[in-house]
Amino acid sequence: MLEGIKEKRDGISAEIAKQQEEKYKLEQQIAALNDKLGVLNRTLLKQSRDVGEMQENVEVKNSYEKTITETESAYMKALLSCGVTRDRFSRARRPCCRCSSGRARL
Repeated sequence: MLEGIKEKRDGISAEIAKQQEEKYKLEQQIAALNDKLGVLNRTLLKQSRDVGEMQENVEVKNSYEKTITETESAYMKALLSCGVTRDRFSRARRPCCRCSSGRARL
């Protein structure tokens, strides 16, 4: 009877040792996976920052493009307006009915 109890104790001790060994291996794997996860998280964070910076740069570039386009358009309108005003001014200075010889213009 005592021998049977000792055998059960030894069997349970062996099972406990096996489970502790498996626990140790799993803890090692978890630590390795946590390290990999940390590296990946840092990489993703850096990439998302880089993407954010790229998006900001694209937005700034688009803003510059819009400003340039609007400025060029306003400049062209100003040039056209100046031309129209100059033409009107030139026409207003010309004699409309008579030339210097006293005859009517055709």
